[in-house]
Parts: sequence; structure tokens; C-alpha cells
Amino acid sequence: MAQGSNTTFPWFAQTLEQNQGWKVDATTVVLLTLLGDRRSEEFNRAATASPLILLPRLAPAMQLLNAPRPDKLPNTTTDLKMLDMASGVTLKEVGYFVDTLHDFSSHEIYSFRVLEVKHRQPQPSPIRPSLLVNSILIFLFILTLVLVLIVSLRKDGPALLAITLMGLASSIIGYANSWELHHLPSLPSHSNPTQLITRIFRTPQFGILIIKYSPSVDLEFYGNFLQTQYYRVSIGPLYGLLMALGHITLMASVIMLSNASWQSQVMIAAAYVVLNVLYWGVTLLPKRLLWDLRGRFEVRDVTPWDHSRGEVEDGWVRMVWLAIREVGVEKWAEGWGYGVEERVWREWVGEAGKAVKRGERGWKGVERLRELEREMRGEKTG
Repeated sequence: MAQGSNTTFPWFAQTLEQNQGWKVDATTVVLLTLLGDRRSEEFNRAATASPLILLPRLAPAMQLLNAPRPDKLPNTTTDLKMLDMASGVTLKEVGYFVDTLHDFSSHEIYSFRVLEVKHRQPQPSPIRPSLLVNSILIFLFILTLVLVLIVSLRKDGPALLAITLMGLASSIIGYANSWELHHLPSLPSHSNPTQLITRIFRTPQFGILIIKYSPSVDLEFYGNFLQTQYYRVSIGPLYGLLMALGHITLMASVIMLSNASWQSQVMIAAAYVVLNVLYWGVTLLPKRLLWDLRGRFEVRDVTPWDHSRGEVEDGWVRMVWLAIREVGVEKWAEGWGYGVEERVWREWVGEAGKAVKRGERGWKGVERLRELEREMRGEKTG
């Protein structure tokens, strides 16, 4: 290094002279591979359902060493409440693809929506990873091929073996964790395919979402079918064998990498920087972008024109009134009076039901609740 550089950067001068300039070694590259974000579990779940997971590619070591193998698709339990109007059953969790389709956490505070969900006709497509997921896998495969080509032209044998073994490890571990969704069950012969099944959701932001499902969609989402079962390509002892083989291959790649030229190590390190940035970006995306659901489900927004988002102080009361007005019955709402004295709330719910039966769509539910609360306070002070 030139003397001028040493005087310009005196803090670096001694170290650079000892190392004969800047350098990147295998330890640095390995650290970069370990910096992959473990929060990309949603991407991994979608990627392992794609046949492209078999493509050899560079992948963050954390994604390989901590590859998930759950027994079932996880349910969503984030401060959610769901009421089945037909049975009256209330649940605090929903299936994985229910949340993926409706993205409950993205709804605004005190929002109100009514949706209809049916299977697309005449033949709905299966649920599968989205184009985004497949594109990322293809991009990583191409990036790996480019690195292989460059180190081959440089005749760097250890680097070539290192990249090849890294790609092979990702393919082996990806195959070990690959899975497919089961085929859907058929509807019972006595079911009416035109009769919609209504479910009411309280979102984490205290909005209300009323969803009317066709029987086939309701069976798929709530029939305890897709949510609890996987079909795995590798089952039993084969899984452990493949994971062990993948890890051994990964360790061999690290040994080869330590013997590669520093120029090749720099290129691999740069590739992992790009790769990690890509994975970090994916963790910021909603999981609905990771699955192709549009080819299977037809979602229509049928929210009444005369609804509006409530204010903070009375938004929840208005949401409940709109829901009672939409479904035409009120009994279900008796347990939904958060922060309101129970006797007042029950009386208000009863009056809301009577207003619906009278056809009073413009009933002032919020004002009436305040009147009832004032009357209650008057009784207590009197």
C-alpha cells in the first residue's frame, strides 16, 4: 500500500501493513452466512412447498441449520375472536390460510367490512407458493450459477467445490423439509352449495369483519383438514438422514472455502450480503404475498354503503351495531360489550335487535348507549 495512504488513514496503517492490504477470509464469509434472519420462517414455509426448493442455491446458514419441520400449519392466535353464527361457537384462533387470505392484523382500528368468499369456478386452482417466492428461489439459483462460472474461469478449485457443496446442502435440506397440501374433501351430499355460512371476526384492532363463506370454502377453512395435516416427501428416519447429510455437506463447504483465494471469498461474501438483504426484506412482507390464493378463492367486498368508521371513543359500539344490523340477530353480541356495564350492555343489545326488526338502519346506537349509561348512573346516585 502506498505511503500516502498510511498517512491519510493512520488508524488503519499498521493493520494494513501487517495484512498486506485489505482481506476477507473464510471466517468473515461464514459469519456473513450466519447473519441470515431467522424471522423468515414464513418465507421458508412457502419455499419448501415449492418444487423449486430443490434448486441448488446459496442460502443463509440459519435457514439450513434451523430448518422448520412442524407437524401442522400454525394457527393464528393474535388477539383474535371468531364467532360461528350457525353453531354459536366462539374461537380465539383461526387456521393458517384463513389469516393469510384475510390478513387480520392489517385492518384499521374500528373498521367494519363484509366479505363473501367462494371457490373460483369452474375449477379452483390449488393453493401454492406465489410467483414472488418462486422468483426468489430462481434468482438465488442464478446467482449461484454465476459464482460457479466466475470461479471456474478463475480456476479456483476450492471455491468451486465450496459453492457446489453449499448449493448441494441447500437442495438436500430443502428436499428433507419439502411438503404438499392434501387434496380437499368433497362436500356432503346433503349440503346446499348456495347457502352462505356467516362468521363474525373481531380483529386485533377491534374492528369487525363479517365473512360469508360458501360451504366448500367453510369446510376447507374450518373442517380441521388443511390446518392439521401435511404430506411430506421425506418421512421418518429418512428425514434425519437427509438433514445429517445436508449438515455434513455444509461443513465440508466451509473447509473448502477456507482454502479458496481471497478474491473468491470476497465474491461469495458479497453474494451473501445481497442474499441477506433479500431475506431481511422478505420478513417485512405480509404472508399473503407468499401464497397464490387468488386462483382458488373469489373474495367480494359487500360492505353496505351506509357504514362508516367509528371514532375512538365510540367506535366499538358502532361496529357492533353495524354487525347486528348486517346479520339480523343480536343475541350473539351479549358477550361483546367490552368496558360497558353488563346490565346496560344487555339492554342495549336487546334494543339494537328491536331496531333491526323495525328496519331502522339509521338507529342511533351510540347515543342510546350513552343514555342508558346516564340512566344507570342516575339510579346509583339516587
